[in-house]
Amino acid sequence: MTLLLQAHAEGLGACMMAGPIVAKTEIQALLGIHEPWRMVGAIAMGYPTGEAPVRGRKPVDRVVQWIDEEI
Repeated sequence: MTLLLQAHAEGLGACMMAGPIVAKTEIQALLGIHEPWRMVGAIAMGYPTGEAPVRGRKPVDRVVQWIDEEI
């Protein structure tokens, strides 16, 4: 998360991907990743070709369910 936030602050586009785990063994061999290290995902990063569209935020009541019960 911190890497993604810093990339954004530097004007880069970045995206965490879990898909490359399908070829984990081959990618680890290609990149020279050996024990005790392990690959848990990949981050694609680069400079965007243009401005990203501004997206609004969802209203809080669409993403949060308030439970008002005594425990």
